[in-house]
Amino acid sequence: MFEKMSQHINLVTGMSERVGIDWGERIMKNPENAKEFRNAVMQCTRCQELGAYQKFQELNGSAANAPDYCMNADLFKEMQQG
Repeated sequence: MFEKMSQHINLVTGMSERVGIDWGERIMKNPENAKEFRNAVMQCTRCQELGAYQKFQELNGSAANAPDYCMNADLFKEMQQG
């Protein structure tokens, strides 16, 4: 279980960095955002596209948006907008 959570924490953090979201900064500004991060990680654990997601991160150091199959694509888009 801890290995799976660690994997998804890394995936959420990795995609966040690629689309320009800094969770550390968000949490420092408002500690309540830690819940949002936790929810994003839990949402990520439901992903059925892990291989494609990992490949996307391997091939893209940055991205305008998360891929559509990302379980957190809408959240990331919302965060990017404001």
